Amino acid sequence: LCSRAYRLAKRYSVAPSRELFIELRGLQGVFREAIIGGRINLNDSRDLYLGSAITSALQAKVMQDIGQYYAGETAAQVAFFCAEQAGFPPMQSWALCQLSLMAYRQGELIKASQYANRGGALSERVSGTNKAWAPALEARALAEMGQGESARRALHSAESARGAVVRDELDQIGGLFEFEEARQVYYAAGTLVNIEDGV
Repeated sequence: LCSRAYRLAKRYSVAPSRELFIELRGLQGVFREAIIGGRINLNDSRDLYLGSAITSALQAKVMQDIGQYYAGETAAQVAFFCAEQAGFPPMQSWALCQLSLMAYRQGELIKASQYANRGGALSERVSGTNKAWAPALEARALAEMGQGESARRALHSAESARGAVVRDELDQIGGLFEFEEARQVYYAAGTLVNIEDGV
């Protein structure tokens, strides 16, 4: 089941479609039924929680894209919980970053900064590109709050994190689960503009 979730995530990142969304919902239901129904044996528990984390994360992104932020936040929180149960910090960090992004999109800058800071706090347990996403998100939110110096420090942290990246299991999925260097440059540019403008 977990391998199905990985394949679906890769396909969704390349070509999202209604059919894939329906498949995602179905697979999500299988994971949740297995977990809630108590049909977990110890050998399969990590895969079930990890698969549920991946499908919930995809659901969070879908909900964000259609402007359903409350549902997206709930899905991201489920992704965080399931990743925590699976012992998979990269997905925990991703879920916190996704929560930060949704808060930012809604103009909740303090909340966006706090979620990003929590995601960054996991950086010692994350080797992949998401260790750079958290401080990049935090920098952008801080800059918009007028906290220029703090935003610059967060940008520096993002640059340092990028230099230490070793691609992990989440990066192997790619697409929305990978924080590509081009996205980091985009975030940094927007942050620096806000700092210079004194926003």
